Amino acid sequence: MDKIKKDTTVMTDIISKLIKNPIGFYLMWVLSHYICVHVYVSYCAPMGMKGFLTSIFMSSTQICHGLSWVIYQGGHLMFHMWVLLGGWLMTNIIKTVYNKEE
Repeated sequence: MDKIKKDTTVMTDIISKLIKNPIGFYLMWVLSHYICVHVYVSYCAPMGMKGFLTSIFMSSTQICHGLSWVIYQGGHLMFHMWVLLGGWLMTNIIKTVYNKEE
């Protein structure tokens, strides 16, 4: 039991340090999005006729709503991070061009 507690504490420390870094924050969302997409497909909407019939009931469960939320929010976060990166790059390019002209 102590080993599990120690391992959990170590993992929590690693994740909290990683999330404080903007790149780590982005990578954690990408990883969460990737995992949740695969779990959602296998658990909430499996392939085949059986999956089609069970997805009617499974899609309304709490876990499927939670997975769907992470997928949706992760997608939006990744989009906005790319927009932010593009804006930052364009700002630096424009600054460089104007500084060369002077």
